[in-house]
Amino acid sequence: MEQIKTITLLVNYATINLMTIGAVFLITGLTLYDIIFTTIQAPLAKIVQGLPGILLLMFVSQIFWVIGIHGNQMIIPIREPILLAAIAENTAAFEAGKQASNITKEILNRSLYDYLQSDLGIVFGDNRQTVRAVKPDENDKQYLHCSNEDPVLEVSKVMFLERGTPLEYSIVHHRYDMVEMSFVNISRDGLLG
Repeated sequence: MEQIKTITLLVNYATINLMTIGAVFLITGLTLYDIIFTTIQAPLAKIVQGLPGILLLMFVSQIFWVIGIHGNQMIIPIREPILLAAIAENTAAFEAGKQASNITKEILNRSLYDYLQSDLGIVFGDNRQTVRAVKPDENDKQYLHCSNEDPVLEVSKVMFLERGTPLEYSIVHHRYDMVEMSFVNISRDGLLG
């Protein structure tokens, strides 16, 4: 009998919550996602994408480290969606021929990777590259000054964040006589990886 009362209370509670969410949608025309995005995500994004917000997240990360918790892992759920949204916004602006709003000339004049790691606290994960010899295309002939017979080294790269989210994908062509590549295998747990 006690279990039936508990189940009835839970069903009533869930029904009231659903009715409340439905009423908010009918009154405002906003979904729950829209309300959360408007009241929490958008203001948080404006704060975190600036220097004070980045410094605050770095400080919070260090506090976690002091008490023995992996700081970056604790702030990733806050930091990563906001920063990835800024990257997507910059990409869309660039593709439309507009100025990227979340990056400054000062940032562009230094190493992008240094900015991502030092200023934004992004932790890189795996980096996968494939190198192959290809015949030059029209761009290679024009910009690399290649002839039809000159081989071109094509390097395809995918860089991931610490948790596996792809950050960068690129395909770069190099003239055969202007590049040298070295590969080093790093041992992980006694296995070459």
